[in-house]
Amino acid sequence: MPRLTGPAQRLSPYFTQHELRALFSAITDRRDRALFALIYHYGLRVGELALLDRADVDLERGRIVVKRLKGGAWFERPLWVRDASGHTTSPLELIILR
Repeated sequence: MPRLTGPAQRLSPYFTQHELRALFSAITDRRDRALFALIYHYGLRVGELALLDRADVDLERGRIVVKRLKGGAWFERPLWVRDASGHTTSPLELIILR
């Protein structure tokens, strides 16, 4: 069987900035936009999103616990990012508000 080695077979498709903005501008409900932002930013599967509980989000510490499926380890990630000027912003805020 011939091996496919072209660029389409080696790279996963990613959204361009234009496509990402179009996707999120089409989502009008803030709750749905937040859910899609979580899926996009943390690379969650739908089942992993369904496993999230309010207790998994620690706003005081600025952390979120993600429970991975398919034997993956749980991990804790920051909710906030710091830009070059030192301003702290949530990655979700960047996606939801733009």
